[in-house]
Parts: sequence; C-alpha cells; structure tokens
Amino acid sequence: MDNVERGRALHGVRVAVPAGDDGHALLWFAYCPNCQATVNADRDFIADCWSCGRPLPKRFNSRMELRVEWVLYEDILLGRHHADECYCNYCGTADPMSNPICSKCKRSKHSTGS
Repeated sequence: MDNVERGRALHGVRVAVPAGDDGHALLWFAYCPNCQATVNADRDFIADCWSCGRPLPKRFNSRMELRVEWVLYEDILLGRHHADECYCNYCGTADPMSNPICSKCKRSKHSTGS
C-alpha cells in the first residue's frame, strides 16, 4: 500500500480544488526529463511518468507550485463543498469536477492509479 492509498484509507478520498486567498496547500509539479510531460514532483506519489512510462528522478531540477485546497470528494458529491473544477494529481491539469477522467493524461483524477 503506497502513501496515497494509506491516506485515503484513513481520511477518505480527497481532491485538489482551487484554493481560497490563503492557499491551503501546495502541489508540486515538474517536467519529465524524458518526454517533458508535466508530472507530480512527489516521488512518493508516482514513480513513473504517465506519458512515457519511464522512471522519474528522485529529485527534479525545478518545480512549479500550484496552490490547492484538499477537499473530501464525498463532500463535493453531497453538496457540502462547492467546486467547479479539480486538479489531476498526476499531471496538474484542471478539469471540470463532473469529468472523472483527466483530459490530458486520461487517468482517473479520483483514484490512486498504477
């Protein structure tokens, strides 16, 4: 069980949505050195590039930050939190909340993937 699966088992499925003015958290993204695809820079989250499938480095030369708020997916479905879009955990693309598949990398935005 990886870090993401452990977290979801303990705390429920959370999705990254645009943060308020105070910026609750950061997601870090970088470019795959092999194919230049945007990838999550957290090595514990994903070890292989979603685009070319090659292993990602343990450290990247540069990273981009994205300010997000982590919200329980269940809260959005039940209307307790309103969000128009969420960010893919793998490539950082913002898509409408109603679309469970990322328009860029075609992964499920709400699953751990493999």
